[in-house]
Amino acid sequence: AEAVDESLWVVEPELAGELTGRAAHWCQQHGLVEAAIGYAMDAGDADLAARGVEQAAISVYRSGRLATVQQWFDWFDDHGLVQRYPAVAMLGAWTQALGGHAAAAERWADAAEQGSYAGVLPDGSPSIEGWRALLRAKLCRHGVAQMRADAELALTLIPVGSLWRAPAQLLSGIAHLLAGDHGVADRVLAEAVEVAQDSGATVAASVALAERALLAIGRRDWQA
Repeated sequence: AEAVDESLWVVEPELAGELTGRAAHWCQQHGLVEAAIGYAMDAGDADLAARGVEQAAISVYRSGRLATVQQWFDWFDDHGLVQRYPAVAMLGAWTQALGGHAAAAERWADAAEQGSYAGVLPDGSPSIEGWRALLRAKLCRHGVAQMRADAELALTLIPVGSLWRAPAQLLSGIAHLLAGDHGVADRVLAEAVEVAQDSGATVAASVALAERALLAIGRRDWQA
């Protein structure tokens, strides 16, 4: 009996891991991305977990479930996998920046600049370079001129229809604003509002409208 109990103790975890892995792939194939992420992490399948996070992180964040997204990023961080997945690192840096966690955003951003990414990203971007340029513009670590260049590079690399187009347009407008090009900034920000409304990027739209309002106030154009 003791021998049987001991064998079950050894085999059952392996069987549980196999079943969890199968569940992760099944959920991924059937569009249950969040469930797939959870099962993949339980099974230790970092590749599958990364694909799921790349697909779902922004939509889950937009739905207000920041704690869920943070748990996903913590899993990669705790397992020392941040540098292995630059797209996940970019998303992590973006989220940390939005949350006001400057040190964490810097660390994740450095990881996002490392490594390579094979294949097309979930938004249709053909390479990781557009995401990296967008993140650099977001953090503005090398001055306003570089911020504008990074935002414009992101707009050339990120395809139309991507959820990242509106943030890229917004950051381009803010870069022109910081450089004192108020007329250009207002025009670019107006375009950002249109792109954001078309793609459902509510935060980007509201920020762009707020920046346009500040410009109008500066002109004492209260009607605008």
